[in-house]
Amino acid sequence: MKNITKRKFLAIIDENTEGGEKSGFGKILGDLNLDSLSFISLIVCLEDEFGVTFKDDELDFYGYDTVDSLYKALSCKLTEKEGK
Repeated sequence: MKNITKRKFLAIIDENTEGGEKSGFGKILGDLNLDSLSFISLIVCLEDEFGVTFKDDELDFYGYDTVDSLYKALSCKLTEKEGK
């Protein structure tokens, strides 16, 4: 399940960023041509795809340095969801 989740996650990142470069977990989010509005759009796509909800205080673009840090936040959301 984790590998499927990782592939889906990266596919969503790629679909919501411009520049032609494929994302990877070490990529800095700011290098993927995201601004605050496109970041919120990305979060909404992740929420829809994975059935999770990010709280308002988790929607700060500057709170996530890399693609990996956003993935870790999503993973925590998925773990919380599975625990309910």
